[in-house]
Amino acid sequence: MLGRALPFLVIVLATLADVLTPPVERFDRFLIAAPALAAATWSARGTAAIGTLAMAATAVTAAVLVVRDGPAAPLRRIPSPPLAGSLRS
Repeated sequence: MLGRALPFLVIVLATLADVLTPPVERFDRFLIAAPALAAATWSARGTAAIGTLAMAATAVTAAVLVVRDGPAAPLRRIPSPPLAGSLRS
């Protein structure tokens, strides 16, 4: 029973964790596990539907973060490279 519900649990927990934590911490990467888990217990159509649901959850999470943190929120989530001047000795 848990095997068939596990992809949905991953989607819900990853989305909640991503929304409830600061923008620096990313949990949306766990959403790619949902279709992989679904492939073990669901049919091809079920797996495709769960993959679509995971992509929709990513879009909703991004929209929530933009509303909460401003339009640059997705950009702040990506760590910036060190400045070129700081690498000089």
